[in-house]
Amino acid sequence: LSDVCGIDLGKAALRKLELNAQKYPVHLCKGSSQKYYQIHNSKDDVPQNGV
Repeated sequence: LSDVCGIDLGKAALRKLELNAQKYPVHLCKGSSQKYYQIHNSKDDVPQNGV
């Protein structure tokens, strides 16, 4: 299916890891079970691309 859709699964997985690293920085999230909205309680903490 990914071949038919023209999606490189390796690149897609790496992109997902990059986005997660931006959304859930280690210094804020490591060892925490808080939800995204609890970790980023101010607008300044939310990544600029809305992810």
